Amino acid sequence: MATIYIGGVGKADLKRLLEQRRDPTLTVVVSNDLEAGQLLKRRSDAYYIGTCHTGAGGSLGALMAFLGRQRCHTFGRQARVSVEDVQKLLAAGIRAFGVSVDQINAIVPVLVEAIQTYQPPRT
Repeated sequence: MATIYIGGVGKADLKRLLEQRRDPTLTVVVSNDLEAGQLLKRRSDAYYIGTCHTGAGGSLGALMAFLGRQRCHTFGRQARVSVEDVQKLLAAGIRAFGVSVDQINAIVPVLVEAIQTYQPPRT
């Protein structure tokens, strides 16, 4: 079961898209970057998707402060991303993602699928 906190200027569109999945194993929490940053710092089983016009600074500013730059990734205006690409980011410890509002429909379904199917390496 995945918990994803969402925020930013496109959070209404993001929420609508994720609710269309009707997935009982996905918990979506509308939040803001300050609240989510504090929660993600304490929880290792949650993720954040922030949206802004570029997918960079505004969507992840507070998360970078709480988690560190090494735990955040921006997709910006990147047009293509695969489940495998995202799972490599997850394996590297990335838990907060920035997406530009015009890329929500292209990036977020792949991002959520990758989060839900990710199996951390066994140590």
